[in-house]
Amino acid sequence: MRKIYLFITLISTSCFFGQTNYLVENFDYPAAALLSANGWYIHSATANSTAVNNGGLTWTGYIGSGVGNAALVNNTGVDVNKPLAGNITDGAAYASFLFKPSAAITSTGTGDYFFHFVKYSNETTPVYTATNTSYRGRVFVIQGTNTATQFKLGLNFNASAYIAPSNVTADLDITKTYLVVVKYKFNTGDFNDEVSLFVFAEGDAISTEPATPTLGPFTATPASPPAALPLGDDAGTIQGVALRQATLGQNAIVDGIYVRKVWNLTSPGTALSVDKFEKNTLKVYPNPAQNNRVSIYSSIAGEKEITLTDMSGKVVLKKTMTSDELDLTTVNKGVYLLQTKVGAATTTTKLIVN
Repeated sequence: MRKIYLFITLISTSCFFGQTNYLVENFDYPAAALLSANGWYIHSATANSTAVNNGGLTWTGYIGSGVGNAALVNNTGVDVNKPLAGNITDGAAYASFLFKPSAAITSTGTGDYFFHFVKYSNETTPVYTATNTSYRGRVFVIQGTNTATQFKLGLNFNASAYIAPSNVTADLDITKTYLVVVKYKFNTGDFNDEVSLFVFAEGDAISTEPATPTLGPFTATPASPPAALPLGDDAGTIQGVALRQATLGQNAIVDGIYVRKVWNLTSPGTALSVDKFEKNTLKVYPNPAQNNRVSIYSSIAGEKEITLTDMSGKVVLKKTMTSDELDLTTVNKGVYLLQTKVGAATTTTKLIVN
């Protein structure tokens, strides 16, 4: 019988690799599964739920490359969001992900935005199905010069429709996978926070943040906005990310989403060990575990969503528990992060299996 030792001390933000993950999403779910059944929340529309694509994306050197499947964002319908493990209110937020069109982009005009940061309508006690609609860092996908073989990406601070030529990349190849980083930078004062977009082709250097982004930085107050362009304001706090389905022509595949406060696209890091929005007392026993099983008791009533990940961010066990007993017979020896979510509270503990 293997001995299993559990350390229930919450992991501090000065983590194993000097890197805290506010979100890791590798879409390690069965193909065609709905995101809304796997930790994402619907905040708009009811039809055509966002689903898991069969097969993930790869980009050599990126931490989220080749893990699990991906998200297929190519319809008109449900928009979903996923909360971060904690609020980001200062410094910068970096959301990185892999992107590749599933087919030619047929969205006309200025395209459609498919990704953005989220703040909930009630910041203190969020209802995840109710987001503040002034979305920040909206990333667009747009037809390229050759509509059959090319596409472009665009970025706005807040505007949902109009996008200026200066806010759009050069033509990109629809057959290739790109690494995309959206940066939100908090600045002192009002109406001066910034969003930037970095787009990397396979083989580009990603070890340090480039001095000049691909697009931006853009603020909440463009110099000469058209009358229809909403100015918005600074975010104040970032609490999640969202995937938006605007039209059938988006044809977007998104994979390997990481959210962090510093630039680091290659190290796995560790989970943020804070309760999201309410206090949760967690007990895991016995120690050592008996018969490859362990009991998990939460002071909050309700189902327990259990996610066990290795230190590369790969999910090795995921299940919803209605009882207190967790079966660990399929878990190999090693160091893991055990995330337990009950209601709106999430607690992360370190699990060592010997």
